[in-house]
Amino acid sequence: MFSFSVSGRGDYLVLLFYLYTPLSDPPSFRKRHMLLCLGNRMRGRVLVSNEGINGTLSGRVEDALRYIGVLRRMPCFRDIDFKIERHSTHAFSKLQIRLRDEIVRMGMPNLDPRARTGEYLHPWEVEELVRKTKDLIFLDVRSQHEHALGRFKDAITLDMRYFREFPNYISSLMRYRNKKIITYCTGGIRCEKASSYLLSRGFSDVSQIKGGILNYIQQTSGSLFEGSCYVFDHRVLSHVGREDYRVIGKC
Repeated sequence: MFSFSVSGRGDYLVLLFYLYTPLSDPPSFRKRHMLLCLGNRMRGRVLVSNEGINGTLSGRVEDALRYIGVLRRMPCFRDIDFKIERHSTHAFSKLQIRLRDEIVRMGMPNLDPRARTGEYLHPWEVEELVRKTKDLIFLDVRSQHEHALGRFKDAITLDMRYFREFPNYISSLMRYRNKKIITYCTGGIRCEKASSYLLSRGFSDVSQIKGGILNYIQQTSGSLFEGSCYVFDHRVLSHVGREDYRVIGKC
């Protein structure tokens, strides 16, 4: 049985997950995955492409754990990580599994994070780096309405409506190309491509927070993050178990 430690209370689990892994037949995988989700009464949204999978699902604890177990027994998904939070009810009203060209849209389907991406930093490593490194830059690769609600202290934010606009801001970021940069997003998936793109454009020292904001706050005191984290389900905002969060914006 999959063991887990998560924040919150309730008889349901909300799962946030992704993995860049080659899928040779996405339409066939989509059909099989639909049956897996229906068989375990899961609800939510999953994107499938030839570059992998990206999803947010909710289900009763026993159903969600069974789903995780089946997925992890598939060879191509044995390394998949889940960000997990308890919830009082389903976070979604229905199930959607859709085919896409990219599991997170950047408009660069040939950009492959599996070939090159930013160095992963575990949450405790982030806090250690902040203590030891003066010339350190946090780069928020989320959209404007997300970072308006919460962000890392003194982070660089971009006035994006959608992640696919990220390449448009490369010229304004070039002044930081020789700095130590830590990219971050909600669960990590956007940082995979953002950091890969930055490296391809000559940035010399690019890292990413493994598991994103959600993992950082679950694994540490969360002292470097201010405000709330926008999540893509009916909860809208997540304080991820913190009692001392400070509101810094309005949705």
